[in-house]
Amino acid sequence: MLIILINGVGYYEDGSPTEACAVYLKALEIMEGHFKEKGMVGHKAQFMALAFTHLTEMFSDLYLHEQTIYFGTLTLDYYNNYEASAWHKAWILDEIGSHFEMKEQLDSASYYYQKAAATLNDTAVLMYRDIITHQTLYKHNTGEPAEDSIQQSHQLLSIAQDEGERLARCWA
Repeated sequence: MLIILINGVGYYEDGSPTEACAVYLKALEIMEGHFKEKGMVGHKAQFMALAFTHLTEMFSDLYLHEQTIYFGTLTLDYYNNYEASAWHKAWILDEIGSHFEMKEQLDSASYYYQKAAATLNDTAVLMYRDIITHQTLYKHNTGEPAEDSIQQSHQLLSIAQDEGERLARCWA
């Protein structure tokens, strides 16, 4: 089954998202055909989450917002069926939030950004700073008080790990 996912990644890296999508969906179909929904726990749920994560990433890269949000929420369901790391959950929540923001569904974007930030218990990791950067830009774009956005941006710059990260955040 893992070979199927690897083949999907290969197709996608070769510039064939249609073939990659077909491979991912075939893997999901096989798994769903062998196991009932209640049986999708542990390693089985982890496999399903991996396949849905690949689909989420693929549709995100193609700026297909509806599909990204749909597969992202399915990914979250499977993350909850096994002990997924907080980092994985935070990443997918942030990804869903950014696509809601691109669709200009700002209440949903805010909800997912807040949930993503709350999922991580380590505020020193890069993922947390990325989520806060998205939230800060979101707040600025929605017209929240400029002082809050500017203050939060300065705080993020002060905890950046190196000059490259500081520079990237200034350009964002």
